[in-house]
Amino acid sequence: MSDEFKTYRAREKGFDGVRVRKPGEVFTTNIPKGEWMEELDKDGKPIGRLDHTPSPAKGRSDAGAIDKLNKVVAEKDEVILEKDARIAELEKQLAAGALTSTGSNQQDPGPLDKSIPDLTTYLEGVSDIGAIDALIEAEKAGNSRVGALAALDARKTTLQTT
Repeated sequence: MSDEFKTYRAREKGFDGVRVRKPGEVFTTNIPKGEWMEELDKDGKPIGRLDHTPSPAKGRSDAGAIDKLNKVVAEKDEVILEKDARIAELEKQLAAGALTSTGSNQQDPGPLDKSIPDLTTYLEGVSDIGAIDALIEAEKAGNSRVGALAALDARKTTLQTT
């Protein structure tokens, strides 16, 4: 504790060494200033609180930084407008039925783009060995999935034996 007594106002509930102080209560004590305490001068005004907003230092200006920020904001606004226009365009296409619900306007994938069970089901309806040979070549040129090649070879073998 200090020998010097100071006057404070409680910002929030706190203990001054003697009793619990309520927010707004003015008291005098010699304990060190706590975060919950606001020191007052002899007229009862807070010490250290500014009565006005400080102005920028003389000779210095924030105009350059403000201009840069305004430019960045303008660029971001442009991007947002472009995105909003694209969203509106896609929503119109979706409403018109030009797009599927997944948002792509691609045609139905070929048999080699399907899963192995779907490919096998598709191959059951193919009776042309030449078509199967073409699918085998396409699969080898593409992903070369082992399961797909096995299904193609199995169907080709079935067709050759019948």
